[in-house]
Amino acid sequence: MASDFRERGNIAMFRHFSVPYSSQAASTAAAFEWRHDVKKEVDKMKLKGFVVATALLLPLGGLQAATVVVTPGSGQRSLGIANSDPLGQIFTAVDTSLFSFGFQLQTLNAGQANDPLTLTLLSGAGFNGATLATRTLTAQGVPTMRTPTWVDFTFGSTLLLVGQQYTALLSGTTNRYGLVYGPDINLFTGAALGPDAYTGGSIIATSGLNGICSGGGICDANFRFTGSSVAAVPEPTTWAMMLFGFGGIGYSLRRRRGKVQPLPQIA
Repeated sequence: MASDFRERGNIAMFRHFSVPYSSQAASTAAAFEWRHDVKKEVDKMKLKGFVVATALLLPLGGLQAATVVVTPGSGQRSLGIANSDPLGQIFTAVDTSLFSFGFQLQTLNAGQANDPLTLTLLSGAGFNGATLATRTLTAQGVPTMRTPTWVDFTFGSTLLLVGQQYTALLSGTTNRYGLVYGPDINLFTGAALGPDAYTGGSIIATSGLNGICSGGGICDANFRFTGSSVAAVPEPTTWAMMLFGFGGIGYSLRRRRGKVQPLPQIA
């Protein structure tokens, strides 16, 4: 009977201690499996974030705007628009699109009508190029005193070839305004008081240019233009290599993080 009692006591003790250990093992396994699943999801999110962030840093063809400003003249010299019609500037494109082109004008004859002015964009250098765009406006905000003032014509987005020359011609029916140009000169000798301010072209006019400005010479109008270029887009082979690299990184992360560590041993 004593033997039976000890046997029943041992069974009770076994049950008493085995149940907690069995529950502890099950809980540990469940917790480890949960942590493993969470780590896998976190790794997936990290990989996706890495791919997205890297893609955002790639040159996807964003616009890069630039403005060229040339002001060789102080206002000492200007050409009446109607007298020299057409007149303007030969320039070299630095962007693939032209947004705007402007000249500095000043009032010469305030008593004349403020008639509309027209800007014509031609291909090539000179009067005979093909017409690419034409814009007309009425100048606003030009003081009645001889004060050089910017008057800009908006082109939206006229396509150009970088490095090619173009001609911007101004025309009108009034001499109210004059086109400011330079460099300034010594009024007694006619010598230039400054260098050629722009090597990408020169001023152009049907009349009124002489001395150092004959045939354009070293003279330029006061002008500015704004354009933009599209950043280079990766070639298809470059995209393929990058995607292959992303795939390799993802496979490595999944393989490294996917290894299940053994459960801790229960003593």
